[in-house]
Amino acid sequence: LNDPSARHDTLRRRSDAEDTEFAVSTISIAFSPDGRTVASTHGDHTVKISCCNTGALIRSLEGHPRTPWTVKYHPKDSSIVASGCLGHQVRVWNWETAVCLHMIRLEFAIISLSFHPSGKVLAIANGTRLHFWSL
Repeated sequence: LNDPSARHDTLRRRSDAEDTEFAVSTISIAFSPDGRTVASTHGDHTVKISCCNTGALIRSLEGHPRTPWTVKYHPKDSSIVASGCLGHQVRVWNWETAVCLHMIRLEFAIISLSFHPSGKVLAIANGTRLHFWSL
């Protein structure tokens, strides 16, 4: 996967059925800044971290009350991800330790989020509002 010129049929695939008793929908996906891992959100209310080279599941993050709709990596620290769910909640995780570092609950479902390039601010879109959260 490290070679962008590689043919599409050589890509590794990982399905949720390999990691759980039943397949659940995948909603959102993001590559880490260092290119080593990928984060994905799922209908079972989890955020999963997988290895880009093997496709193996490394960590499953649990805690959202509803399906996480969006996930982004911190631009300077690939061990940090932020996720936002339909249950109005944003969580910032250290996925290596599976610890939720910060959590905020807003008034509507979280549709999108993005870190500022400095990594010190997280922009959050929910409902008709845009929020800026200093970290």
